[in-house]
Amino acid sequence: METQGSRHHVTSYRRRDLRNSLESRLGMERDRRNVPTEPPKKRVKIKDIPLSVSDFTIEDLIKASNDDTDPVYIKFYDNKESRTCIFELTDKGKMESFVQHYNNHQLDDALLQVEIFEQHRKPNRPKSHGSYGSHYNRSQHGRPSNSGRRGVANKTKEKPKSIEDLDAELDAYMKS
Repeated sequence: METQGSRHHVTSYRRRDLRNSLESRLGMERDRRNVPTEPPKKRVKIKDIPLSVSDFTIEDLIKASNDDTDPVYIKFYDNKESRTCIFELTDKGKMESFVQHYNNHQLDDALLQVEIFEQHRKPNRPKSHGSYGSHYNRSQHGRPSNSGRRGVANKTKEKPKSIEDLDAELDAYMKS
């Protein structure tokens, strides 16, 4: 006589996203971990820009050192006391000459701090859309939900009661 476990047969199931795409048939890799990472970009950081100085003033300084051409990348960050500008030029030599010329340069009663630094790219987070189970482990607002998870501790757990506490609770119940 055969047991129930030996007759049970599980078919191999291909996920729907793998069945319906050509990537799996062509051998293309869906995993982005194998993609080579870009080297860090060299950019110039101007720190301690006074709040009274406009973006256009800083852009004019950059353009003057770059033969009146726009930078490849420019971004301004505002802080409570000062501002910071990060930019990138196509010519690395002009970036170095900008640093030499404008480091410790006085602008509106403040000294600018200028340096070249390497800006690393943020690592990509795995995207959950289209992946197995992405619909089922998300709540309405796109956040993971704890319902149905194994091993998640219940936050409202009470510490175990002592024997004396249990006896007192039982006595109070019996008297009422």
